[in-house]
Amino acid sequence: MPVKEILSAEKLHNMETPELLSVDPRNSVHFLRDEQGGFSERNCLELQLSSKVQNITLKFYLGDIVQFSQKAHFRGYFDVVIAAAFLDLYDCSIMIDTLFGLLQSSGIFYFPINYDGEMTFSPKSSEHSMETKIVKTYHAVMDGLESNAQCQHSQSGQCVLRICKDRAIDIKYGDAWWNVRCEDPKSKYFLMSILRFMNHSTRHLLSGPAFDR
Repeated sequence: MPVKEILSAEKLHNMETPELLSVDPRNSVHFLRDEQGGFSERNCLELQLSSKVQNITLKFYLGDIVQFSQKAHFRGYFDVVIAAAFLDLYDCSIMIDTLFGLLQSSGIFYFPINYDGEMTFSPKSSEHSMETKIVKTYHAVMDGLESNAQCQHSQSGQCVLRICKDRAIDIKYGDAWWNVRCEDPKSKYFLMSILRFMNHSTRHLLSGPAFDR
């Protein structure tokens, strides 16, 4: 569901302070454990969204999503749950239940940017076969095949659709490609971060002169 539609939804206008969970430590504040095992706020980062209808305050927190979801107070608490480029970090079939558990019965979820087992490099090089082997190995690591974990990290998009269909959950979705170009310093840094992560994830499974450069 488009963000515009989410922000203009009738139910959202009745909210005073929607609280969201952020996974980016640069844009978040830390949760501190108190003696009762709960959380207390420190230097909370707030964003204000203003419109003719209502002002909305967004609060960003940093914390472990599994631990956060186990707090009884937050079960069925939220009107909206947003998880962007997130579900492929966990076993999707398990994590999606965790996220749904945070929603009210009539809540809205927005899960954009799901990795779905497709990655290509352009332009094609003479080392295309090597690139294909690296990608296949990377997918195997994501899915835990080399450790017999049998997760579904590399096909989180299909996992979301399948679960929603099985449970007759109303969902709007579309296909999209995420193109990362080397046209400016930020995109170059982002691309190099992806490649370094792939190298770190697969280097214990790939060997030979072609992979050691």
